[in-house]
Amino acid sequence: LAPKETKPVGLLFPDQGSRSLRMLSAARNMPGVPQMLEGARELLGFDPLEEAPIQGIWELFRGPEAIPAWLEETRACQPMMYVCALAGVERLRERRPGSVERSQAVAGLSLGELAALAAAGVLDF
Repeated sequence: LAPKETKPVGLLFPDQGSRSLRMLSAARNMPGVPQMLEGARELLGFDPLEEAPIQGIWELFRGPEAIPAWLEETRACQPMMYVCALAGVERLRERRPGSVERSQAVAGLSLGELAALAAAGVLDF
């Protein structure tokens, strides 16, 4: 086997079906991520990290681990998933220095394709 530092790296990015309640919890303060979140705030018209008020009685029955109602809407979910994917790249840079730069392939499913293109340097945030 090749030494660990020379092994090739491939990055895979999921679609919006992988959303979760705490998807930004480990990366929200990583370098560059606050600027991405500011861009998302401007696009969405609200702060996705602030707790939203209850919009209907049905929300009371969803439980504490349910994703926010706004995250079930494609127009809000997709920009946040894109931000989360790129925040994940920043987290990988911190935890495994050099691995992003060593990546030899990127791939994404559906929305993840855009994040893969951004990670490869084809698209800017």
